[in-house]
Amino acid sequence: MISCQAIAAELRLGHPWTIRSFDEVGSTMTEISRAAEEGAPPFTVAVAESQTAGTGRHDRPWASAAGDGLWMTALLRPSLPADRAPWFTLGAAVAVADGLLSLGFPVGIKWPNDVLVADGPLFRRKLCGIRAEMAVAEDGSLAWVSIGIGLNVHQAAFEGELASVAASLRMVAAAGGVEGAGDCAASGEHSGAAFGNVATAGRCGAAGAGGAAGEPSRAQCAGAILNRLERVNRSFAEEGFGPVRSRWLDLALGLNREATVRDIEGEQTGIVRGMDEEGHLLLERPGDDAPFPIVAGDLVFAV
Repeated sequence: MISCQAIAAELRLGHPWTIRSFDEVGSTMTEISRAAEEGAPPFTVAVAESQTAGTGRHDRPWASAAGDGLWMTALLRPSLPADRAPWFTLGAAVAVADGLLSLGFPVGIKWPNDVLVADGPLFRRKLCGIRAEMAVAEDGSLAWVSIGIGLNVHQAAFEGELASVAASLRMVAAAGGVEGAGDCAASGEHSGAAFGNVATAGRCGAAGAGGAAGEPSRAQCAGAILNRLERVNRSFAEEGFGPVRSRWLDLALGLNREATVRDIEGEQTGIVRGMDEEGHLLLERPGDDAPFPIVAGDLVFAV
């Protein structure tokens, strides 16, 4: 079982995180929601060996078998208005992507918060899903935000409908997609200096517990992500959305390329031009004078 001590060893000195480790839960999101309502402090994180009822965006089932991945949910208590909640799913994607980049993996972000392989034979396959929940205080501010992260780490392959769309860090490493930590930069469609670089105990390219060469342990992944999530949270409090949005755009896959957005009202196709200050996707549709803001939907890249 992934241990609190192993994760703590990968966190920065003086870190604020309180780690709760479970063998099996229905969902780490449920555990953290319960803990939040019971008064748990900010920077409490639940990590499970397996989940029996894990879900992703739109409550889609998320396979969370024992030993396969990093299944965790973090609790934050930001002093921000409730309408800032969407910042946190976007910021969490930045934290995950920069954490994986620090471990040598070429990754990028598909709007709004899917973390995908950004280069090589597994290009654009999904590595990590993120979802968030929140509670609003009586004064209209955020009482708490929980950020659930499901990262595929040790799977050797996927079956069925996931076979052509999902990937794990083990699969990326086996395909030769791991670089040295010093050389690790977002590749493929994006570039830019990492947001919130943090020195950690884990080393890029080192085999982790239960992992092959070039494959990090789940504890290394957790530490890399949580260190950067802490930095994202602090940036929101001190600087607003701007710096995280800028880094998100550095990491975005599909900018200035054709894509389709699918939602409950149908499909819209155009050229992806970026993301506005509210976190909306900017899609330049045929005949538009300016890019149209998309609030929600599933982004599908053109082949």
